[in-house]
Amino acid sequence: MLSMKYKLYLLLVFMSCLCNTILAQNSDSTQKQSLLDKTMPLFEWKIGSATISSFPSIGYDPSSGLYGGILQVVAIPPKDSTKYSRSTSLVNHYTYSTNHWINLKSDLILYTRKGININTYAQFLEAPDSYYGIGNDTLNTMPAQFNIQDFELRGDISKSIANTFFGGMVFDFSHTYTRAGDTTALGLQIPAQKNKLLLGIGPHIAFDTRNNVNYPSKGEIITASFLFYPMHADNAYSFFTFQFEAKKYISLQKDLILATQFFTGSATGEVPFYNLYQLGGKSRMRGISNKYKYIDTHAYYAQAEFRKHIWGRFSAVAFGAIGNTCESYSDIDIAHLKYVYGGGIRFQTSKTEKLHLRIDYGRGVFGDSGMYITMREGF
Repeated sequence: MLSMKYKLYLLLVFMSCLCNTILAQNSDSTQKQSLLDKTMPLFEWKIGSATISSFPSIGYDPSSGLYGGILQVVAIPPKDSTKYSRSTSLVNHYTYSTNHWINLKSDLILYTRKGININTYAQFLEAPDSYYGIGNDTLNTMPAQFNIQDFELRGDISKSIANTFFGGMVFDFSHTYTRAGDTTALGLQIPAQKNKLLLGIGPHIAFDTRNNVNYPSKGEIITASFLFYPMHADNAYSFFTFQFEAKKYISLQKDLILATQFFTGSATGEVPFYNLYQLGGKSRMRGISNKYKYIDTHAYYAQAEFRKHIWGRFSAVAFGAIGNTCESYSDIDIAHLKYVYGGGIRFQTSKTEKLHLRIDYGRGVFGDSGMYITMREGF
């Protein structure tokens, strides 16, 4: 694991290189901007209206360590120009890390002319990880180690009932195998696994007025979903989950956007620990160093982010978030609320579809921190 000093050094080097690039571009903006735009097609291929971009990927995640691999983006513009036309995009990311993480993932946002919307996320992960226990008020510095091999396919399929209202179903299929490592000196060990295959399905609704699905500057999206995971031959768990999420986007002035998000989720029944609600990661409260650090059957958080275009394909963001996990909503503990804050850089890989490569650095409570490199906005 990289030390804090080394992570800050990497971030400063990157920021310095970026500033030098922008200053150099400003000294001769027309020539340099053209050079940058002429360079991008070296990584792009056109197939009909679709643009396929492939880039080498290198970065750092608090759990996986340094990683390298390939990042591929497929962007397809809408076939009409009506107010609520929405573009389609597919992002594939294949990486291997210094902590021996194998991570293959793909996420799709698809809209058809007949009003069908498909959001899916598929991932294969084989990795060592850490289990910190369940609860929101512990700072466990001696987590139990375990290995996980996991394939997930989750998402939602809905049909437009009106231009801005969608109704359909949400699903979650996952095949997971965990192997426990040594028990810690505190006696902590991961819970016994009583399943391999989880199958969840339920209703889903969405209200969406965003002016762009990849980089909205105004509008909102509100979603709610309910999932039921029944017992079957390969699963001894049975539980329900409910999730509600609201996002709002406001243009404060030219090229300055305020994005906000509120999320809450609850689970009822017996839930495997790796399906409990989590804080941390590339989207939920960036800056918490491990997604298993604070887990429980309920979670809630609010996030806000200022997004500002700088020059050409570059933008910058500043973000903050506050939230927690808990055993039930009656146990909400204000005294142990978690917070994070940070900033990042965006590079626009597709000008027409406003898809961004993002690099974020976040810090949080108890000295947590994390650097994240991925596609799409955090929320």
